[in-house]
Amino acid sequence: MAYNLNAKNHVLKYGSERVTSDYGNRSFEFNGKMYSGFHYGIDLISKKYGTDYIIAYADGVVTTVRNTIKGYSEVNSSGNYVIIKHSNGYDTRYLHLKKDSIKVKKGQKVKKGQIIAYMNSSGFSTGDHLHFEISKNGKALNPKNYLLGKKGISSLKSPTIIKKTSNSKYHKVISGDSLWSIAEKYYGNGSKYKEIAKLNNIIAPYIIYPGQSLRIK
Repeated sequence: MAYNLNAKNHVLKYGSERVTSDYGNRSFEFNGKMYSGFHYGIDLISKKYGTDYIIAYADGVVTTVRNTIKGYSEVNSSGNYVIIKHSNGYDTRYLHLKKDSIKVKKGQKVKKGQIIAYMNSSGFSTGDHLHFEISKNGKALNPKNYLLGKKGISSLKSPTIIKKTSNSKYHKVISGDSLWSIAEKYYGNGSKYKEIAKLNNIIAPYIIYPGQSLRIK
């Protein structure tokens, strides 16, 4: 049964999220066939406008984009989508997006509230909606707790905690920094970025965040 969510943290531009399918076990009939299984996200429409622009739940980096699905497809069931990586092992996923409406690219940094695409019904979908997922270290979580503000992503501490010693320098990451530019600054050679990554236990795709402290040997 559909209901209004009254979210505190939004993934729709106009902030009027209405739930059409919850996280968890579900079954439904479509085109005369019954489907059942675990629903790893939450399906949303706009209670005011039906469809809406999709916005980033929190600051992060785009890791995956698909923008090639024209309409209904059981094979490409997720349709067009965007996946954003956040701090502390979190990822958010935005599925069934409108083809050619995606406004972000792989590797791009995004801010909380930034428009990333428009709602649609691409993939295995019975109507225009957003399928929204949150996972931590690959494990799916109930997005409702995050949309209602009971839990959060951006307020968590940086995943990299470094104990300072007298033999090390530290660089505080600012917006626009990359491991390459930091290696250029301290080593005079950007190609040594992997040394900084190894020293701070950062693995590919070498994502860093503003405010993060990086140890420099």
